Amino acid sequence: MMKLNKWQWVFVAFLAVLTIASIVAECASHHETASTTEVGEHIQKQKNEHAQEHGETSEAGHGEAQGHASHWWSGIPLFWIWFGIIGCGVLILFAKKILGPLVYKKEDYYNE
Repeated sequence: MMKLNKWQWVFVAFLAVLTIASIVAECASHHETASTTEVGEHIQKQKNEHAQEHGETSEAGHGEAQGHASHWWSGIPLFWIWFGIIGCGVLILFAKKILGPLVYKKEDYYNE
């Protein structure tokens, strides 16, 4: 098993702190207060009234305009965190297994 040096441990700790912070932020965003919801409804009501005054069509009921997620997967808790972690893993594997052999040169290729 490979041992990590000091800077690698610092990097791992940094990633762990970022992951924990994003999990806490995700959980906190799901606990929306009533006052925030009321403010959002009030703003949406003002937008609808403004649109009606100027003969424009209202965007209410279309995804983000009403405060709802635009895709079903956006409602899954911690989805984007796991999407990012899995995406990083896929990029690393792609770089090591596919790109690595393409750009690999032997150490003494100048001598050949």
